[in-house]
Amino acid sequence: MALAFLITEPNILAHSGFVTTDLGITAFTFFTFAALATWLRTRARRWMIASGLLFGMALATKFTAILLAPILAVAGLLWVWMEGKGRWLELVKGLAVAGLIALFVLNLAYGFSGTFSSLRSFTPESQSFRDRAASAYGGVPLPLPR
Repeated sequence: MALAFLITEPNILAHSGFVTTDLGITAFTFFTFAALATWLRTRARRWMIASGLLFGMALATKFTAILLAPILAVAGLLWVWMEGKGRWLELVKGLAVAGLIALFVLNLAYGFSGTFSSLRSFTPESQSFRDRAASAYGGVPLPLPR
């Protein structure tokens, strides 16, 4: 039944001839939130790891997935606040681990190309970027692919 709905859905039919990343980011965003919600509900470590893996795949799919980071943090904060059990430290640790896993998956997707390059190694496009690259922060290695 689900397959019938999928193959007759107008957006899928309309974009089936195009190579776009919108469907991938949509799927990975949904799966990331589902894994995060399951982790918050069950406290099972495998779901925390799954949310990090899925978040990393979302980042590898489309750059705008970086917006998921603050959204996931706010969703987690709201969950803990509404739950009322004060699991703040567990949430912060879990989100940090999931973020590190996501960074690893992102770098893995790019073959660790340029990982830990500094801002100075990039070609600046804007004056603001040139100023930051020329500052003391320009020498700091970034844990992101090039």
